[in-house]
Amino acid sequence: MFSPSLRERPFAWRAVAVGIVVAAIAAGCAASSVSGDAGDRNLDPGSFGPPPYALPDAADGGDGAASGQRGNLLCNADTTECYPDGTRADTCNEDPRPTDSTEDAGVPPPPPPATKSCHVLATGTTCLTAGAGKANATCTKATDCAQGFECVVSGTQGRCRHYCCDGRTSCDMKAEFCDIQLTKDGKEPSVPVPVCMPVRQCELLGSPKCLPDEDCSIVDENEGTTSCVAVGPALAGEDCSRTHCGRGLACLGQSGQRKCYQLCKKSDPHACAPTEKCVGSAPLFQDSNIGTCSDR
Repeated sequence: MFSPSLRERPFAWRAVAVGIVVAAIAAGCAASSVSGDAGDRNLDPGSFGPPPYALPDAADGGDGAASGQRGNLLCNADTTECYPDGTRADTCNEDPRPTDSTEDAGVPPPPPPATKSCHVLATGTTCLTAGAGKANATCTKATDCAQGFECVVSGTQGRCRHYCCDGRTSCDMKAEFCDIQLTKDGKEPSVPVPVCMPVRQCELLGSPKCLPDEDCSIVDENEGTTSCVAVGPALAGEDCSRTHCGRGLACLGQSGQRKCYQLCKKSDPHACAPTEKCVGSAPLFQDSNIGTCSDR
């Protein structure tokens, strides 16, 4: 169990002027790996602002991941398999038709294969026939969604959302953020995957505008953008790369080091523990009265 203190929870914000004191930066990354040469580093997404975030090899994460891992670890994508974002070489749609120029004249070639899409399963990635559903289209299974999209749980039904294994750049940067959602498919176990979700702006620690099972949190550390996000089980100081934080917390930090931080109001002398104080500034916090609890 972690304490609410930041002493044991270092992270690297892009804007050092946030004023949150941390003990060390860039330690113990456990995220996605590089693909190809060292200059082509994948981007691990989340509700945490746009890249670039330089990531270590997944093998350094201590979770047994192979060095061939691509993108966010939740995507279970290996360099030899298909890639869910649809932003790289698409092995799902390699044309199997013969290209031999000596084919009999007048014999039409076979029709092109149906478009397929790469999807995340608990055991890895797989190619399935692509459907027509794009952003926010209703779905009941993965094959209802178009290439690059996944059917994820949305209330009592499913919605097609675009994968963001490569980070927020896979999303509409102005209207969406990269979040964690559960897949919806009765034939396969649900797994958490990173997908683009619509930004629904809200006020940190303000009057509730979110659903009862949601909370207002920061979803872009570079701009301080806020949105309603599902409330999860992760406590202050705990890792939030695979699940959401609890109420009143924000998932912050560089890829591979994201932790839950206790939000606070500087005007409230009792917002933090006696050994802590509430600190924070723009651009992370657009409200000058909001910050996170930090060691004095």
